[in-house]
Amino acid sequence: MILTIASLKGGVGKTTLTAYLAQALREKGKRVLVIDADHNGSLTFFYLPTASEGDLEAANVKHALLRKRAFAPVDQGGCIWPTEKGDFVPATISLASVGLEIFQAADHGAVLGFRQALRRLDYDAILLDVHNALVYEMTASLYAADLVLVPVTAMPWTVRGYLDIEREVQKVHDSIGVGPRILAVPSMVSDIEAGALRELDIWQSTKAAIRRDKAIRDAASAGRALREDTIAARAFAELAGEVVG
Repeated sequence: MILTIASLKGGVGKTTLTAYLAQALREKGKRVLVIDADHNGSLTFFYLPTASEGDLEAANVKHALLRKRAFAPVDQGGCIWPTEKGDFVPATISLASVGLEIFQAADHGAVLGFRQALRRLDYDAILLDVHNALVYEMTASLYAADLVLVPVTAMPWTVRGYLDIEREVQKVHDSIGVGPRILAVPSMVSDIEAGALRELDIWQSTKAAIRRDKAIRDAASAGRALREDTIAARAFAELAGEVVG
């Protein structure tokens, strides 16, 4: 299954959701690949905090989007980097130019090529964390996805962010006749807020919710895995079971 974690609003916990959902899936015995498709590189720093800029650039997901490098281990000339946190594809700031480069190359098949390349991989789950703007790499990640997860908070503007993503998902359906499901994920919320978000009739929401939790914030800032058997870890395990099984 290919999951794209997307939002057009910042500050909703998108990257944290990606990192710890991946951890929960691996702890369930799933084979997981995580891809940083955001040129800000927050997820790359989480997975590869000491890697050199040159090594990161060589494995940048940009090369896969441009169809210049395969999804294969880095030691085989690909861009998948095995780490202690799991298999990972990094991003650097140069990813921001990928849309322009594809336009200049007139590579009209690049979006579907990216989708096909991901679907050839042998993983139980592939997670893509995308930038919070309507850029090429978001479009490619939506075309590739089986499921789009949109983290939503109790702030009113996250509703607008969800609806914007929903419209982009509909464009995928309209373009190729198939497309991903989309789910809202209550994120950085209290129990009361999570319940209220689930009740809104503008979206289908996950039953699992990610609470506002200092333990999650501290672990993410330090690049650490969540400790097992904590409230935070159990929330992500519940989400993992719900969206992948």
